[in-house]
Amino acid sequence: MPEYQFAESNRAIVTVEYDKSNYLTSEQVLQSLKSAFSLFPYDVTVSMEDGYDDVFVVVNNGEEEIGFNKLYLCCKGTTPGGRSGLKDEQRIQPKAKYLNYVNDKSQEGYKGVFLGVYTRDEQTVLCAWKVSPSSAESQETPISKQIKITSIAKAMREGFVQQSKGKGEYACAFKPEFLYFYLRNSEWLHTGSVSEYTDHQVDEEEQEELSKESIADNILLYGVPGCGKSHTIKENYCNNDAFMERAVFHPDYTYSDFVGQILPKVRVNEAGNKSITYEFEPGPFTRILKKQRKVLRSSFTLLLKK
Repeated sequence: MPEYQFAESNRAIVTVEYDKSNYLTSEQVLQSLKSAFSLFPYDVTVSMEDGYDDVFVVVNNGEEEIGFNKLYLCCKGTTPGGRSGLKDEQRIQPKAKYLNYVNDKSQEGYKGVFLGVYTRDEQTVLCAWKVSPSSAESQETPISKQIKITSIAKAMREGFVQQSKGKGEYACAFKPEFLYFYLRNSEWLHTGSVSEYTDHQVDEEEQEELSKESIADNILLYGVPGCGKSHTIKENYCNNDAFMERAVFHPDYTYSDFVGQILPKVRVNEAGNKSITYEFEPGPFTRILKKQRKVLRSSFTLLLKK
């Protein structure tokens, strides 16, 4: 058997014989994609596209804006080999018709992605290439997309990396935890350095809208009951329960009411026997912290910090 380089789970690069029995089937690729998308903070469904062996469809099941309603992926397991004398590359070789199908879908307004799944020692790295039409004359022609094994090993260590393909184009390699970040930014990640991330953020109008929900302004509204304070907050500052909590302060309102307190709870089992447990009941301050933590966990920008 020929020898090729592989990235191990300990991030080391080794040269070993390639065992073709480790080649990922379409069903195994589907399971890998389902596992990666299970890390999403949103509800999606992943399935194979009928009649297209290496094309998969991801559907957004919720009402949240996550960058796509339907996503098309041309995806295969990576294998070594390919260009003569290069032992340090992984590649995918889907047929031209599958790449073109996803490219056509992206031209129709859907989101399209070319992905490779590298798996070894129970470690997975996703590899991605720029979506573009195939130049092959035959739709059955296999089209190679390559990436260096050093890029895959670096992704195991650092999470997300880019590899220059020349002429201002990049391939990407990343852990599944970065899939959401990649999909939100894939339009420019193949033509611009990830160091330019801040240059690709929302425009001033969008930033102003975000500031109402995500930036900690301290604003005091005062007036007699019924004068429209709550209405003003909803109209001018925030009308999203995911970013707000309502609290009414009065002379008897305590620190425990605001932060939270341990209270007795009566539990009844199936036999009808009662027992008392003591559980923490969060107040509005704790609830808003929990909401903010959920928002931050859904943002993969946190994973970019050094």
